[in-house]
Parts: sequence; structure tokens; C-alpha cells
Amino acid sequence: MNKFIELLEKFHPMSPDLKSKIYDSLLRMEFQPKQHLFVGGQIPRSLYFVESGMLESYVNEDSGRRYSAFWSAGSIIYYHTNIWNRAIADESLIAQRFSIVHSLPYESLFEIHKLFSEFNYHIAGFLERMNLELERRIRILSMKYTDGRVSKFMEYYGQIAYDIPVTHLAQFLCMSESTYYAILKQQKRLKK
Repeated sequence: MNKFIELLEKFHPMSPDLKSKIYDSLLRMEFQPKQHLFVGGQIPRSLYFVESGMLESYVNEDSGRRYSAFWSAGSIIYYHTNIWNRAIADESLIAQRFSIVHSLPYESLFEIHKLFSEFNYHIAGFLERMNLELERRIRILSMKYTDGRVSKFMEYYGQIAYDIPVTHLAQFLCMSESTYYAILKQQKRLKK
């Protein structure tokens, strides 16, 4: 929980009362691999902070799952339209490996927002963080060539790429597993 509070402090300083209210509202949750935090077709009920582990977002399509995002330690998962409009999520959120997550239920978030006007700065920080994540995904997927998508993913996410199952990462990057392996092999040769 301290890591989440430290992150919030980076967005904007917090009063002791606000910190206390957030501490009291956070729920620590543990998720086993393949355990869902929520499923597409539901209304997400919380903001999530990943303390440790790895989460994946995916959308179910006729051809199967399409992986849309990967969330490692330090990530905030916040669906702005789902909070304020109670919109149904298209994506499902699942633990890729054992993960510890802190959940701030939206009802608590509303209450904190009413009690502490300074919390608007933190909500803006959540939005900025999610927009940055969305921009990264768009930049990765807009690369014309497959090797460019792999390079851009590695640039943004570094070592977590090696923690993601190859089938999931290759599918996210819109390529086959064999293409992904060939690109990694080529990149290793270029580094020598």
C-alpha cells in the first residue's frame, strides 16, 4: 500500500487525512494465475494498483482471446469511463502469474472525491497515466514492420517482455510466434 501512496504523492501532495482515508479504503487482494479480477461484459468496480506480479487484459473475439495490455508492478489500472458512466468493460483483466493487487472500490473513490477536493489532482494523475499507457500501445501497434513493433515494445516495457508468454505477446504484436522468435534472434545477432 505504501507504494500506491508514494505514487499518489508524485501526482500531488496529500494531507494526512486524505492518506488515512485512502489507506482505510484500499483492499489488498491476491490473485492466482488465470484468476480474473473482472470479466468483459461486467462493470469494473475498482481502481487497481499492481504491487507485484503481472496482469493481462484481453478481449474475447470469434477467433479467441486478443491480448490488449500487460500490467506489471507499479501499474495503475483505471477505466475512467467505467467509473463515472458505469459503462460495461469490453476487456477482461486476469492474473498472468501470482499477483498482489490493491483495489480502491469506486464507491470509496467517489466518497474520497467528495470529501477531499485535492483528490481531483490524483484523478488527473490516474488519467494521465492511463493515457500514457494507451499512447504507448498505439505507438507500438502503429509500427509498420514487425521488428519495429518488437523493438518499440522492448523500449517501453523492457524486461517484462520476457515474463509474458510468447503466444500472448506475439498475438498482441500482431505476428506469429515464429516471426517473434526470428526477430529476437536477429536482434541478438545485431547486439554482438
